[in-house]
Amino acid sequence: MKVAIVKYNAGDVVEHITTDEEGKASTSELYLGKYQVVQTKVPNGYVLDSEPRELDITYTSQDVKVQEIPVNYNNKKQSENIKFEKL
Repeated sequence: MKVAIVKYNAGDVVEHITTDEEGKASTSELYLGKYQVVQTKVPNGYVLDSEPRELDITYTSQDVKVQEIPVNYNNKKQSENIKFEKL
């Protein structure tokens, strides 16, 4: 899955990241503030979830350099309704 990290107020894309096989990804260092995470690509056979997720990076302490903030997407598999008629 690919996502874009978007600065909340400015609307600028600050980074594109791709998740690994376990669905995890890391960004470069981001400034404190509010961001949106927007899905841009999913594997074949899955439905893209276009709903942005809010991400708020806040000051924790001078000893904390890395924050782990979960952002979850549960993409549904694509499905198709097929109707068969007997001839």
